[in-house]
Amino acid sequence: MVPRELLKDLFARGLGDMLILHVSNSKVVLGNVLFEKGKIILKDHGFVEGVRREQVAPCLESGAIGALCSIEDRDWESLTVLGIDHCYITADLSETRTNLLGLSRDQYGDTLMDFDGSVYRAFKLMLDCNLIPVVVMDVVKIKLGVSGLSICDLRLASIPLSTIHAAYDHQQHFVEEHLTVSVEDFEVDSDEFNEMFGAYLETV
Repeated sequence: MVPRELLKDLFARGLGDMLILHVSNSKVVLGNVLFEKGKIILKDHGFVEGVRREQVAPCLESGAIGALCSIEDRDWESLTVLGIDHCYITADLSETRTNLLGLSRDQYGDTLMDFDGSVYRAFKLMLDCNLIPVVVMDVVKIKLGVSGLSICDLRLASIPLSTIHAAYDHQQHFVEEHLTVSVEDFEVDSDEFNEMFGAYLETV
């Protein structure tokens, strides 16, 4: 059972925008967490209609790729993702999966195995490596002394390709929405512009 205070803390910093995979009894749900009238609700998107518990079991049991947590005093304001090197993960990871996480690297040199950064950069790296991150309602203990929620790779689930594509598109939109900066988002005055680009403009 996930402590209510942990959920509220994560929700306050953006958990509600992320896909949650949850199995309750025999029902599989893939959707978003909402707080309505003081109650925690998991709203299903219908992506996994007809999918059985055993079909997503490989994702839940062996698909761990990190943990989502709330850590203060970071350079980013969003939630943090930590790779499995920073977590007490009990999942049975195959040698192939471990190698994949160790070799998956972003432009900053971070690998998924030892990742420590914002959830947006983490999810972008995962998607770029053809992994589909979903948050799972399993508490993960982190070596920094905090708790978080497990992140698993949905591609390990034995589910229809249409579900995989729907989940990928949803997470891709989530990442792009927060990492893409439009012209309107980045305004500079003429002095700042000349300082930033003046030397370049003189050469063209």
